Amino acid sequence: MCLAALEMLVIAWSSHRTWEGVGGGFQGVGNLLHLLSYGVLAALLWLGLVGYAREGGRVLPGLLAVLFGLGDEIHQHFVGGRSCSVVDLLVDACGAAAFLLLVSRLGRRSLSFSEFMLVGSILLLGTSLAVWGTSVLPAFDGLLEGLLVDLTHKD
Repeated sequence: MCLAALEMLVIAWSSHRTWEGVGGGFQGVGNLLHLLSYGVLAALLWLGLVGYAREGGRVLPGLLAVLFGLGDEIHQHFVGGRSCSVVDLLVDACGAAAFLLLVSRLGRRSLSFSEFMLVGSILLLGTSLAVWGTSVLPAFDGLLEGLLVDLTHKD
């Protein structure tokens, strides 16, 4: 659990900064980091909470990772130069789900073809959302930000 707490601190630290120029102009690099960061967080939570004791139990670590992601997005609303994003939250959830499916197989058997395809599909969805989500779904992406603006009257 100490590693999961450390990952949460790293995520919180990075979300409190603006990351202009990350990725050398390649659209979505920052969001791809969401996929990786929340995947790692979910995996570390799974290892800390469930470990190798049982194969099930992926729901709680995944839920905790996504709830932390929601809190992080709300936090970004109050950081200058940042905003909260539903697309980012969906990317976080994709990273958590894919990594949990992979890490829950540690020390067991290899992924079946259907599990492999599921992980690949989740990662493809998360990557697609990370790269094109805010440009393809701008109205959807602004829902959470709009709600927080209404609640806090932030200009």
